[in-house]
Amino acid sequence: MGPLRAVLRILGIVLVTLPPWLVYLLTRPLGRIWPRFGVRSHFLLVRGWARWMAAVMGVRIERRGAAPTPPFFLVSNHLSYVDIIVFLASAEAVLLSRADLARWPGIGVLARSTGTLFIERSRRSELPRVIEQVKRRMDAGYGVVVFPEGTSSPGDELLAFKASLFEVPAAAGLPVHCASVSYDVPSGARPARLAVAWWGDMRFADHAFRLLSLPGVRARLAFGDAPVQAPDRKQLAGLAEDAVRQLFVPTGSREPATP
Repeated sequence: MGPLRAVLRILGIVLVTLPPWLVYLLTRPLGRIWPRFGVRSHFLLVRGWARWMAAVMGVRIERRGAAPTPPFFLVSNHLSYVDIIVFLASAEAVLLSRADLARWPGIGVLARSTGTLFIERSRRSELPRVIEQVKRRMDAGYGVVVFPEGTSSPGDELLAFKASLFEVPAAAGLPVHCASVSYDVPSGARPARLAVAWWGDMRFADHAFRLLSLPGVRARLAFGDAPVQAPDRKQLAGLAEDAVRQLFVPTGSREPATP
């Protein structure tokens, strides 16, 4: 049943993706003429698409706390490409992602066309450009979600936050909102740290097919009650890391779960 389930879900992903994506592309010219319409239509289409994607993929999202109101700068731990769906379904935001995602077949096209920002983390020369892009998105009324660990992990522990991108809220005197995400899978399934979290040298296609073969996934997303703020980026990164750590639940720690 698992492989058949994955194939059916792949077909479902195509069906729920093409119509809103085409509508999104057709409405972008209007968004350039009327920026407010552009922002509102972006959230309406992208958030609706992400919620349908989660349903088709068998991902049930449980939220604790409320997402901030845009514009905002929000940081979280990072476990998987599934995080993208979870956050887009739960908050009015665009995401800052690793640069190679833009080159992935299919996914890269969707990410680029729907406003994802990209950073080549190994190049320090990228920072001024990315910081300016983040500022522009927030000025336009978008929330921005950043994963300051710099990479995805199996979710056993929270990795140290890199301070570079905290230059945006530190320099502008903006608060930083915090969130944490974790996953559980049903009893008898491959552990979530392997089946959902995507890290190390895991091959994307193989991992995605196994993920879609699962009976279901429970995503637990927790938003912090209050943002943190500081004038120095390193201090701000430390405060944000502490706040996310208080929300953090290791992936798989609540297995077994019902699908």
